[in-house]
Amino acid sequence: MKRLYSIKVAAGIITIVMGTLMGCDDALEENPEGFISPENFYQTEADALTAVTGLYARWSSGDLFGRDLEMITMHGDPAVTPNRVITIPQSRYDYTPTFGDFADIWESLYRIIGDANKAIGRLEESQLDQEAKDQFIGEALFHRALAYYYLSALYGGAPLWTVELTDNADEIANLPRATAPAIRAQVITDLTRAADLLPDNYSGNFDKVRATRWAAKSLLAKTYLYEEDWENAAREADDVITESGHSLLPDYGDVFTEENEYSNEIIFTVDFQQEVVTTSRGFRYAPRSRDEDPANRENWMNGFGHYVMRQSFIDTYDPADSRLDAIIQDTNNAGEALRFIYLKKMQRTANPLDKQGVNMILFRFADMLLVHAEAANEDDDLAGALTSINRVRQRAGLPDLSGLDKDQLRQAIYQERSWELVGENHTKMDLARWGLLISEIKALPAKAEAAGEPNGPQAMAQIQADNISDKHLLLPVPQAEFEKNPNLGQQNPGWEGG
Repeated sequence: MKRLYSIKVAAGIITIVMGTLMGCDDALEENPEGFISPENFYQTEADALTAVTGLYARWSSGDLFGRDLEMITMHGDPAVTPNRVITIPQSRYDYTPTFGDFADIWESLYRIIGDANKAIGRLEESQLDQEAKDQFIGEALFHRALAYYYLSALYGGAPLWTVELTDNADEIANLPRATAPAIRAQVITDLTRAADLLPDNYSGNFDKVRATRWAAKSLLAKTYLYEEDWENAAREADDVITESGHSLLPDYGDVFTEENEYSNEIIFTVDFQQEVVTTSRGFRYAPRSRDEDPANRENWMNGFGHYVMRQSFIDTYDPADSRLDAIIQDTNNAGEALRFIYLKKMQRTANPLDKQGVNMILFRFADMLLVHAEAANEDDDLAGALTSINRVRQRAGLPDLSGLDKDQLRQAIYQERSWELVGENHTKMDLARWGLLISEIKALPAKAEAAGEPNGPQAMAQIQADNISDKHLLLPVPQAEFEKNPNLGQQNPGWEGG
């Protein structure tokens, strides 16, 4: 029987690792090995498990899904808006290559890559049991692939290396910049191997917070979408759909409740723990109490009001869509009307919000159905695409689609992804990948005015439309990286002058 080396077995280890990494900014510079000296490292399975759990901890840091990476993939999404004019550069499409958050994201992704390279190389040379080695290597490959996936999607080309480098800063600082397709080729190689090494599941809830075969295949399918390799994208997504045992929950809103953070719909999630490893994401979705009528304020309204729903987006839903019950929060708990529409599925009434442990879902089953629908349609399997998209629509209480040609079905799939995955940090990246982000943002002012949105959202729509240009399809490579690395090459198009 195959042994599974789970987080549960090493609860003490992961508490130490995550607490160390999340305690302060300086701790992020530490290696995930924690307190084990290099000469003794990987002598036991517990040593290796410490290194692997450290990779998971990286993703919940403030530089990544604890704040910065979450913000750049959500701010500027055309479905949501700050409820007032704000100065946050990501929301205004008003940033430069010197913006600190982008440097933090870049550096943190490379910390994961460096830690994963070290883990893979040392595990390959270790004398550990082969089954243990395979699982740990598979997990490290997944993390390296996920980091390179975000680097290529957000920044385009970037330095690419897959071995442990020395501590000589010059060696790292002189790596050339690989193209985005070259990076994705490595991602595909890593995930293909990881899918062969990883288990189908772990015990309890741990298969939702640790990389499984199905998490690797989910990321592989999404990587193939970027390459427009429709056949392979459809195949990998179909494997998840038909073989993983994951499924849709009967009720859309239940996916986002605290009780269902580890439900069967979840394929992989970044784990946050209340009072232990927390996230500020709840602040950005929750109301700012001063923006609501004093008579209607409640204790949970202690957020920023940065991600409120645009009425123009709400108006695109079919009124019969049952997902709206989990999306629209336009009253307080007493049923009194609010001035703005908040995204209900992301609301938690815990107080204070900065102590919440709301998980960050990266892959779930509905997403894979829509990945399959997109890839199958582009691969001329319209029947397969319809089957997948209609499973999502059926849960929403909507009629099946039929009789559409390829172009019509493509547009229906694009729209369905935005409805199903609203507020989950997918839409902005999807629009950029489809080449539609610029036109969608440029169209916001007219849509906001036609929908009668409040003054703040209308003003933000105009600011975004005025600022956005083709250069915003990619982030600028952090300026500091060019100063450190003479071999990095050219800045991304449009960002050369800052």
